[in-house]
Amino acid sequence: MPKYKNIKEIIDNKKGYLVEKINNEDEFNNIKNLIVEIYQKEIQQYTKNQKIINYIENYHLIKLDEKTHKKIWTREKRRAPKKLLKILMKTDFYSRIKKEFGKLKFSDMVEKGKPDVFWRLVRPRKKNDVGPIHADSWFWKVNQKKVEKGYKILKFWMMLSENCECGLGVMPFSQLKKDWNYEVVYKDGLYKPNFIVSENIYKYNPLSLKTKNRHYVLFNYDLLHFGQINTSDVTRCSLEITFLYKT
Repeated sequence: MPKYKNIKEIIDNKKGYLVEKINNEDEFNNIKNLIVEIYQKEIQQYTKNQKIINYIENYHLIKLDEKTHKKIWTREKRRAPKKLLKILMKTDFYSRIKKEFGKLKFSDMVEKGKPDVFWRLVRPRKKNDVGPIHADSWFWKVNQKKVEKGYKILKFWMMLSENCECGLGVMPFSQLKKDWNYEVVYKDGLYKPNFIVSENIYKYNPLSLKTKNRHYVLFNYDLLHFGQINTSDVTRCSLEITFLYKT
């Protein structure tokens, strides 16, 4: 069982992130099975191949053009339904995080009243399936969203796929620098930050985190991070949560 000793200190004032593993396999399977069920209902109209329909890691084997891929997997279709939220809030790892950080709730920055809990598909060797270097706090700033008074943000990322060990890359300690430069672009219904690379970035060595399925990352919302290009032979599926906790 993970020991959350000084986790706030690690996330806020030290390396900025922590990698842990879900020990309760049944809880993990409940989360993944529901996401796979959503995937199956959506994808069955595009193929009759049961190996692809039943096994989300084989999604990339369907011959879909980019336009169709984007049409299928809009942000809203990848948002966690209420059933999944209920499952998450009953897990041991949720209870452990809550014990350390106190009262938790899901943020709704993207769309008011809807939780910022999304799952993502990243196909093998598809550069456009991953995001560039950024800090999640920048999204709040460029969309003029304010964190609820008395609350702070905690990020959560979890690997769901089998046979895929890399997903999230981080710049350790980068949350300690508050004046990174970025420009603003409008895309997919949101204003998004576009990082302006400077020489300062090179002292924060990019680190590719090793995260097999059932492993998750807790990290500071000012930490620079990025999606790693999927070099495996399976589609990578992950779950992302934005928590709010009382300061």
